[in-house]
Amino acid sequence: MESSGFNERTWLDLDGHPHTEELRVTERFRRRDFGHMELQLTLEDPKAYAKPWTVTVPMELAVDTEMLEYVCNENERDRSHMDGTGALLKEVAVASATLAKYAGVYEFNDSGKIHVVEITVSDAALFWNQDGAGKQKLVAFSETAFSLSGTSVLFNADGEFILRAVEEDMKGVRKR
Repeated sequence: MESSGFNERTWLDLDGHPHTEELRVTERFRRRDFGHMELQLTLEDPKAYAKPWTVTVPMELAVDTEMLEYVCNENERDRSHMDGTGALLKEVAVASATLAKYAGVYEFNDSGKIHVVEITVSDAALFWNQDGAGKQKLVAFSETAFSLSGTSVLFNADGEFILRAVEEDMKGVRKR
């Protein structure tokens, strides 16, 4: 499926990656086996990016659940984009001392696979490096709530984080 006609109100993700009205998105769905699919998104915007880029999202069947629409065009009622009062989330500055409390190495279990995440602080921001794949900036929405490309990461006082995904919440436990 190909989509176009995006405007400045369209979000690529909660991290605010830019685009222009030239954006074209191609979605390809592939069923790997019973209960498992892949969604491959190719984003092409010659005015914003030097070349097209592709993201692959694994998907699993959620038995006995209702399918919900994620975000439709012009729909700002999606609660993951809101702060609970109906206002869109805005990035906030968090004190370096607070960010430093979250730095460390964590592990979390995603459907039986253990992932190692290193959280670091640089230039008054937190960065996420999962399984050595490279650093991604965590966008702060409060002193404890951050976005990882649209997935919520919530830190608590027990040295843990909750990775809040559509499929399930996963607990990250600090190892060092």
